[in-house]
Amino acid sequence: MRSKSFLFPFFFRLYKFSLSSACGVVVDTAVLFILSRYIFKSESLIYFIAPVISFEFAMFNNFNISYYWVWKERRGATSSYFKTLLNYHLICITAFVVKMIVLILTMQLFHFDVILCNFIGLCFSFFVNFLGGDKFVFKRKV
Repeated sequence: MRSKSFLFPFFFRLYKFSLSSACGVVVDTAVLFILSRYIFKSESLIYFIAPVISFEFAMFNNFNISYYWVWKERRGATSSYFKTLLNYHLICITAFVVKMIVLILTMQLFHFDVILCNFIGLCFSFFVNFLGGDKFVFKRKV
């Protein structure tokens, strides 16, 4: 019975995190689309600066969903909102590096559009974000 009681909360949290990540993908993609289609014109701005800006918008969106919904029962185990945001941001930066490596490699190898390259990178960074949030940012009370 112990394994079921352990696994259900884990998978339910993973499900909630997946929903919040889907919201983040929408925010990330929308901001990236606007920046890459209407604001930035050079390839370096489109492939390097626009993803950084869209990442920040999505990160803040996902943090609030995670803080107030995904890991709300663990908020008491963490520090203040802003310290938790800083820790979350550090995990997200790690995941962002993973995303950017995949984005650049996909662009170089397959010459896909930046939106598709970004989406592929997000699929890889998802697990870094979830595990970092679960084990570091919103760690269980001891």
